[in-house]
Amino acid sequence: MLCKRLTAKEYDTVLNCPSLRNGKIPAGHIYLEGDNADSSTDSRVFGPVPEGLVQVRLVFRIWPLSRAGWLSNHWFWEKSNES
Repeated sequence: MLCKRLTAKEYDTVLNCPSLRNGKIPAGHIYLEGDNADSSTDSRVFGPVPEGLVQVRLVFRIWPLSRAGWLSNHWFWEKSNES
């Protein structure tokens, strides 16, 4: 199991993924990054991930207590109306 941050969704452009020729995330895929760029195995290594492989979404942080709270005030996962 991996716990990574969703940083881009389908049709978004990313600049730090050598496996993407045009930098665009393909349909039905997402781009995941870990917090420690120097030692994280994430989409920078294995490329975009099919959305169907995601099983859960973290929405609340409990530790450290000084940073406890909702992780986002909007749901990045939801598709926009910009098709």
